[in-house]
Amino acid sequence: MQSQSDPRFRVNIAFLLFAVTAINFCDRGVLGAVGPLLIKDFHLTVAQFGIVGSAFSWGYVLTTLLGGALLLLFGGPKRVYLIFVTVWSLILGATAFATGLGSLLVYRIIFGLSEGGMFPSAQQVAGRWFPPKEQGRVSAWCLTLGQPAGPLIATPIAVFLAARYGWRAPFIVFMIVGLVWVVVAKFVLTDRPQDHKALTIAELEIIGERKPEEYASAIRRVASNGYLWICGLCFFASSYVLYFLLTFFPVYLVQDRHIVYSKIGFMSAAPFLGLAVGALISGWAMDKIWKASNGSLYLSRTLFGAICLFLTGAMFIVVVSGNWDVYQTLGLVFLASAFAYAANPVFFAMPMDIAPEEAGSAGALITGIAASAGIIAPLVTGNLVQATGGYSSAITVVAFIPVLAGIVLLSVNPLGRAVKAHAHLRNAALASENT
Repeated sequence: MQSQSDPRFRVNIAFLLFAVTAINFCDRGVLGAVGPLLIKDFHLTVAQFGIVGSAFSWGYVLTTLLGGALLLLFGGPKRVYLIFVTVWSLILGATAFATGLGSLLVYRIIFGLSEGGMFPSAQQVAGRWFPPKEQGRVSAWCLTLGQPAGPLIATPIAVFLAARYGWRAPFIVFMIVGLVWVVVAKFVLTDRPQDHKALTIAELEIIGERKPEEYASAIRRVASNGYLWICGLCFFASSYVLYFLLTFFPVYLVQDRHIVYSKIGFMSAAPFLGLAVGALISGWAMDKIWKASNGSLYLSRTLFGAICLFLTGAMFIVVVSGNWDVYQTLGLVFLASAFAYAANPVFFAMPMDIAPEEAGSAGALITGIAASAGIIAPLVTGNLVQATGGYSSAITVVAFIPVLAGIVLLSVNPLGRAVKAHAHLRNAALASENT
């Protein structure tokens, strides 16, 4: 530890979090970007492609829910990151050698299993490396903004590569990007700021120190809190929008709007630009509301998140209610996406609001519930499109789920009650330990 140097080293950690989140979602989005070519090459039905899109989350939900245990097993977030990013990058590259529906399913399941440690690790790094007043911005700009930034950048590149060199090429290229991140993180990231030689005393005082999480007792506390489960169900709503866009939006443009595949690259990126704008605005807005309201979690988290969810649903309802041309549709989807991801940082901040020292376990629970949208959204979309011959019913479902989640969020106020319930359980546990 240094006594004199740059007092903002944690900016490097923020960039690492942003980069790995962007890479994570870039890698997930490659399948959707090449989807029209895959469907044609392997003679898949839309419902079968939905199954392939869903397969990722079969494994992902499992390892996400076990995120706290993974952090304990591997000794901290750094090792989890290095192992899991390496594995998922190699599996992504191996997908280029798929030969049909069966091998695609196998690769996607293993790919999902290898990505499950991502967000529990990220939330633990954020909880340890950043003071509470910065965690809203870290949640929005690193964890949430990184999600759309990945496919925003990757989709046009993947479409270009696939149109010119075949659908297998993007999988190889993005595998290499992930492995480069692993090399950088090896030398920059540490499990705790106190372990980093470049950290100054002044910055350490700003960050503060968190008590290490004890997984066994932490998971009992967060898993027994019903309101935390409700937070996860509300998070499910914005995740449903994301997985619909990741898996099916390029296919929708080709099949429903009859756009030539080589032309869809930047069109397919439009929703992810909206997601990115929403995430950027949200981080700033959450912190401003929190300060203006003297730290009101209801106003800066619950009410703000519910309004964003309502507006998301409203925009998708408009999409299916009118006879819009493709550019008008892109504009409406852009707005819907922006509102969806303006809500998203609320749910990433919740584990840190409730228990910063247990953010890994709380984040694993909330993220695991939300990740189940990755199972359901592709399956529901594929089967509805297959049954109806169009996308209107599937988009109506995308509109309905955020509205329902907004109603639940306002009526139950899970964050406020979870904070009180968690504090009560923790105090009781501490009292029993002292007797």
